[in-house]
Parts: sequence; C-alpha cells; structure tokens
Amino acid sequence: LGSNYSQQDGARVEQELRASRIIMDCEKVELAFKCGRDSFYITNKRLFVLDVQGITGKRKEFMSVPMDLIRAWSVESAGNFDRDMELRVWFKGFWDNKVKKDLKKGRADIFAIQSFIAHFVIGNADGRAALANHQAHTPLTGAMTKLMGFLDDGHTKDPVELTQRLRSDPPLLQEDESVEVAVKSGRDKFLVTTKRVIVIDRKGITGKSTEFKSFPLMYLKVFRVETEGHMLNGSEMKIYGNGFGNIDQGFSKKDKQTMWNMHEILSDRLLNNSIKELDDEVTFVVDSSSLGGNSSPSYTSQTAAGGGGHIVQAQVIQPQTTFPVQVPPGVVAGQQLQFAHPTTGQMLLVAVPPGVQPGQTFNVTA
Repeated sequence: LGSNYSQQDGARVEQELRASRIIMDCEKVELAFKCGRDSFYITNKRLFVLDVQGITGKRKEFMSVPMDLIRAWSVESAGNFDRDMELRVWFKGFWDNKVKKDLKKGRADIFAIQSFIAHFVIGNADGRAALANHQAHTPLTGAMTKLMGFLDDGHTKDPVELTQRLRSDPPLLQEDESVEVAVKSGRDKFLVTTKRVIVIDRKGITGKSTEFKSFPLMYLKVFRVETEGHMLNGSEMKIYGNGFGNIDQGFSKKDKQTMWNMHEILSDRLLNNSIKELDDEVTFVVDSSSLGGNSSPSYTSQTAAGGGGHIVQAQVIQPQTTFPVQVPPGVVAGQQLQFAHPTTGQMLLVAVPPGVQPGQTFNVTA
C-alpha cells in the first residue's frame, strides 16, 4: 500500500463526497490526495483527513480542521535519500495540534499546496511594509566577514532580490507580499515578509531537501530582542509560538540595525494588526457584599472551567455596531477577510458568507 500520498482528481473526489453527504453544499474540494485506503482533502473551508482503520476498514475516522484555525504550516521537498515530500499543518488546539502527511515525489505539487493554504490564511492580511525608514541593503565586505556569513553568522541578504526570486523560484510569496528582512545563517534563511515569518531550512548533507515553514504575523503574540555583548555573539531575537514551536534567530556581530528593524516590524504587526483570540468566555458577577458604604464594588471572574478571583474594576464593554463589508476581487465564499473595526480600530477576521460574490457587501456586527 505504501505510505506516500498521491494527488487525485479534485472534481471527481468532490462528486463522491457530495453524493455521500460528507461535505457541505457550499464546500469545494480544491486538492485531493490518496494513500492506500486513506485520503486527505483541502477544501475552501477545511483540511479534511479520512483514516480507514482495522483489517476490514469498516471503522473510519473523519477529521476536520477549519481553515481559520491554521496557525502555521510547512512544506518540505524530497532529498537524495529521503524520497518523500512532506506537508505539516499546525492548528489552534490544546493537544495533537499538528497534521503531517508524506507526499509521493512527482505526484504532488507542494508549492501549490503551500500557496492555497496561504491564500486562505493570510490572503487578506495587510501586505503593506511596516518599516518606516527602510535602508538599502549593503552587501558583505571583507573575506573574513563573508566566511562567517557562509558558516553560521546571521548576515542580512537583499530583501528586494529575494522578493523577486521567491515569486517564481520557488513560487512562495503572494502578489502583494514582499520581504522586509532577510537573514542567512549557513545554508538556512530567515525571512520576515509583510505577512509572515518564513524559515527556510536546508537539510541533509547535500541540502537538496528543503523545508519552507510559514508563521503568519497576525497570530504571533510575544517576542523579545537582545543586544550583543562583549563576546563573540551578536544580537538575538526570539518569537514565541502558540503551540507550534519558537523561532530563534541571531544576527551578525557588527549588525546593529537588523535587530531594531525586527523590533519595529513585530511591534507594528503584533500590537496593531494581531488577531484577538478568546480561549475562555469570561463573565463578571457583582459581589453584593461589597456594595455597602462608599467602597467600589468588587467583581468575580467566572470561566467555563469554574472558579475565579476578585477583580477591583471591570472594563466597560462597548456596544456592538453593524456595518457593511465589501468583498474584494478574487475572493470566494468561506475565505477570511481581515479589516479594522470602523469605530474601535480593532483588527477583525470574518469569513465571507455563502452566495456573496466579489464586489457585493455583507453586514458584520461586532
């Protein structure tokens, strides 16, 4: 049976799933893969995994990961010894929050998969540059500096050149996406684009197998930067992932600007354009015993898990408002739109309702 998935005809698979009433009427199968008895599909609404179990195959598991819960993803090309290509998807969850699939070399287009996931996850993210005063890239000079850059020291690369290259070789970036910071450490590259962090990890002796891992900026939460010391190490940066690993990157000893460029980009994206997520529903209940005299009332927070603690003051919740949102060109039903609330300025993420076409509007209440 093998263990590598091969790409299938999505239109045929869609007809079969629709006839079995497994997918919704408004759902479209974009990519389909099969390995022996098992299958997985990527639709315009979810990542759908079918796992046939047991000797007879009577027991089947159907796993659905909504596209709007994907928080990171990677594709990996095949190497000289490992003939498999790989797809990994991390989604928002408390445990087992990763889907990993091996793909048969030559029977699947990993960059088409990568582009499709990026289209739904970051397609409508703000693609404008965050650096206010970007300086032109200065190439490495000096034999020793170039040698350190080849070995492992984090030296910057030309972001303009990489933007042009990664639109086609390989086709990694979106049309409105550009590289703002590019750092090379040995054979690997660390990129910060206007929409995501991309880690390019070349593996093996020959480096033929390469992993391209994407972290959407709008879902990253915490970061830190550290200036260089008196020893050999240069400045450093760390971005804390949300269940899908942390990102660590060092910079050249003589490079004092890249760290602050990263600080500027992440401050803008994480503080002004991040997606607000509520893991628990929190309600506030007035403690009547605290209403006597002139003292301020005390509040107790209660979550779905129970319990809570005393809070001195509760935040006033602004009333919800309803406003229209126009669907941009090329957007399909189920795809997410990112935009700022017209009153509060908070970044919102809303899926396009079924039946709404590009150019039409739908109402959002928030």
